[in-house]
Parts: sequence; structure tokens; C-alpha cells
Amino acid sequence: MSHKIDISKYIGIPYRHLGRDWTGVNCAGLCVLFFKTEFGIDLPVYDYDEDWDVQGLDLIRQNIAASTRPVDRPARYCLVTFRRLQSKITSHIGILLDENRFLHVPIGGKVETGRLSGPWGRLQTGLYEVVGI
Repeated sequence: MSHKIDISKYIGIPYRHLGRDWTGVNCAGLCVLFFKTEFGIDLPVYDYDEDWDVQGLDLIRQNIAASTRPVDRPARYCLVTFRRLQSKITSHIGILLDENRFLHVPIGGKVETGRLSGPWGRLQTGLYEVVGI
């Protein structure tokens, strides 16, 4: 894919529960904003309680299923999903920038890059190519 994106405009956007715009995003909202802005693709939008994963709901994978397909190899701008330490439920999502770095927003933080070579790699649950890019 030759589409090169300046991710610096996303860095520092604050976390906001159910946020999906430049004033604040959650992890899924960051993906919605990114793919709409950069590719004109509308990812599914869904509402949920902040503790949905503790309730045993696998909302992220359920909601991205219609607009993505699982992939085995990392590719730029695919979605990367994660679980919490003591859970099997996918509870976090980001956008892969290269084979090691991804864009995401932690709860209570700001959009930043993370590395799969660190602790996040052990929590990774999947890679998903967004249909249409």
C-alpha cells in the first residue's frame, strides 16, 4: 500500500468514552476517525458501558467483523486487537503503522504509539484488514 499518512495529527488527542472525533476518542473511536479521515471508510459505530469487557462481552471483534477480514501477517493500517492481562476477551484496538508500531489511545490517556515488541505483543489477539483500503 503506497498511501502514506502523517500520524502526528492524531498524537495527543485525549481519551473520551465513546469519543469519535478530534475533541476526544476511545480506542474504537480512534479507528473510526482514522479510517473515515484517511480513506473515507465508515467503520461500525457502537455504544457500550465502560466495563463491557469485564461483563464478558467481546464487542470489538463482533463489531469489526462486517468491515474487516482476519489476516495472518501484519500489514500497514490493519487493525490490531488486544486483551487485558487476566482476560481472554478482546478489549482494546489500534491501527498498525508498521510491523512493530501501532496507534492507540489508553483509557485516561492520549493517542500515542505503542510497540508490539513490548508487553502489548503478549496481549495481541488478532490482526484485521479493513475492507476497501
